[in-house]
Amino acid sequence: MYAFEDHHAHRDSPEDVDGYVTLRKIYWLIAHNIFRLKVNLIQDKYNQ
Repeated sequence: MYAFEDHHAHRDSPEDVDGYVTLRKIYWLIAHNIFRLKVNLIQDKYNQ
């Protein structure tokens, strides 16, 4: 995984960099939303 990231980070093609950044943002958003969902589910259990 790290080798893939390093390989991608050193590419000098703008399209590749933009695609990489977009992927990182999408992964972060998905992870963030899953975390929020879990927190909300836990809070719902305590509120009942």
